[in-house]
Amino acid sequence: MEEQAQEIPKPYDGPAELPDWPEAELKQLAVDFHKGMIFSNCHVENQEDARLCFFPLALGGLNNHPESYLKSIGLVFEYLSKAGPRSINGNPCFFSMQLLNRSDTTKLFEICKKLEAAEKAALS
Repeated sequence: MEEQAQEIPKPYDGPAELPDWPEAELKQLAVDFHKGMIFSNCHVENQEDARLCFFPLALGGLNNHPESYLKSIGLVFEYLSKAGPRSINGNPCFFSMQLLNRSDTTKLFEICKKLEAAEKAALS
């Protein structure tokens, strides 16, 4: 009987850190986030539960990335329209995910705060 050759994982050859998003895309993401169209690791109480929501995390999708890349992650998210048919502990589950670096995450939440203030001002 022949032994099956084990597949050796390829070494990571991508960027050392997450790149910045284009400004226009980041602004649209902030609008969508403000509208409630996005689910992120910020929406779960325990950050370990984020692995339950984002299957790529649970299945080791970032295991071969360098420490510098992992430390640059500011937000794990996906559009709710891409959620699977089931939920875990009331949270949606995703077979895909997107990542923002820390500086873009800060910018995202600053834009969201401005959107919230503008909405309050318009409705008062």
